[in-house]
Amino acid sequence: MTETPSLQDQLAPVFAAAPEGATVALAARHLDTGETAGFSGNLVFPSASTIKIAIMAAVARAVEHGKLSLDQRVPVRLTDRKPGSGVVAHMEEDLSLTVRDHVYLMISISDNTTSNIMIDTAGLEAVQAICTEFGAEGTMLNRHFFGRGAQGKEVENTVTAEGLVNILGNIIGGNIVGEELTAWMKETLGKQQYLNKLARSLYYDESVWYGGKTGSIYGLVHDCGVFSGTRGTVAVAALAKDLGNDPYRAEPWMGEIGRICAAYVR
Repeated sequence: MTETPSLQDQLAPVFAAAPEGATVALAARHLDTGETAGFSGNLVFPSASTIKIAIMAAVARAVEHGKLSLDQRVPVRLTDRKPGSGVVAHMEEDLSLTVRDHVYLMISISDNTTSNIMIDTAGLEAVQAICTEFGAEGTMLNRHFFGRGAQGKEVENTVTAEGLVNILGNIIGGNIVGEELTAWMKETLGKQQYLNKLARSLYYDESVWYGGKTGSIYGLVHDCGVFSGTRGTVAVAALAKDLGNDPYRAEPWMGEIGRICAAYVR
């Protein structure tokens, strides 16, 4: 009987075939067996929106500790509205959403306005504590989202592929909050609407569950997510920068990474 090649062996040729001129990183972990794969996994990148998984985790912990409720309403002030991804900045002036809805919009369509509101609601320090406890060196939220990279004296938000896999693994593994809120975070990740990167091979494929969080700014495209099937669960993060005017060329590369991870657990 032929033994299935390891994740490291299967992902190595894909990593080597990264888009020309791009700087890339990749990390994956089978959450049931502990098997890992890594290629420049500790290389630090601007986070784009992938770091929003840490904001969700900080919100869940605040709910767990009785500081927040998922049904608590938080208003959207005019000063909260920021450009970039999302829809809330363009909606009615006197808008008020539950914490649950803010987090849904933050994860599913990467809404920058709701993300910043959740940073303020949970506390920047609380998000940073999640990054420190469950991430990896180089993975940290340092500022709000403005639909662009850091400018001037602003400190950039940063991630590593390994750090994102660590946070995802701890979310899914129930190490951040209890069972009920863990299930809520997993359900929220599963409502991701941008499925054109890691999850692009799963079109109408219900044999594998997927949940994740994308991120992009000029010349940079990231994705991180979780594939779960009959053979367990794999968390994976793929990061790419220096893509110039055509960041979309990284998406098929990420799709091949996701295809391998999905097949590994199917």
